[in-house]
This record gives sequence, structure tokens and C-alpha cells, in this order.
Amino acid sequence: MKQTISRYFGPIGVLIFLALCLVPNGQAQASGCTPLTRGIVPPYQVATVCTFPSTSSRVTISSPGITYWRVIALPAGTISACTLSLDSSANGTTFTTGGVIAAATIGSCASAGMYVATTATTPTLFAGINPSVTGSGTLTVVLLGYVNKPKV
Repeated sequence: MKQTISRYFGPIGVLIFLALCLVPNGQAQASGCTPLTRGIVPPYQVATVCTFPSTSSRVTISSPGITYWRVIALPAGTISACTLSLDSSANGTTFTTGGVIAAATIGSCASAGMYVATTATTPTLFAGINPSVTGSGTLTVVLLGYVNKPKV
């Protein structure tokens, strides 16, 4: 029982931290990504937080050798529908939609949730975080990438 509880501390801590970051300050949040520093849920090799308004398009990140992914979706405001795929690209320009993880696999991001890859994906040089948000809210995505399978 103790191991079960302690393995959730990292992801729950990240969710609480990000929820607190979403507290409005009277300004619209800009779309963009911010790399996370190591130490939250090691040993990841790629870690980024992106905030997407409803008019967002794909964001490209470098992902050579990454085969396991953890995707945390945190919607804020009014979002009636939301999908998210992780696209693949060899050159960072031409993408295959859902080439890493399809939107149907991740599931709806209209409510907070987390997807953890339990089997290895095909590595790609570049991954594209591709949201489709319907509504006036924003979607914050935490993306963690691993070379080796993380402990769940």
C-alpha cells in the first residue's frame, strides 16, 4: 500500500503546481512552451509545459531516442471539446499526425487527465504537440519523454 501511494506523489505534485500556475492574474496567457528543469519526475529526457488557447497550432520539440511518453492535460476555462495528438517528424517540418501517439489513444483533454505510454513508441527526431481545443479556455500540457520505460 505504501508503494502505491508514494508512486503518485510526483504526478500529483506536478498537477497541483500547474493548477496553481493557472490562477488568473487579469492577463491572457500566451501560447508557448517552457522547458521543465530536472527533478520533478526524473529520469525523463524531455520535459516541457505548453499552454494552448483555442486557436493554437502544433508545437515542435526535439525528441531523438524518446520511446516512452507521459502526457498530462490541464484544461482551464470553458472547453467543450478537446483532442491532443503527438505527431512525428524526421525533419521538424513535415509531420505525420498521431505518428507518435494518436489523439484517440490519449483520449479527450476537455477534462484534466494523464496518459502514460506503457509500451514503447517508435522514436522520432521531432515530436509535435498538436491540440484541437473548442471553447474559450486554454489547455496546459505537461509532456515528459523517456528513453527507458519509467516506473508508473
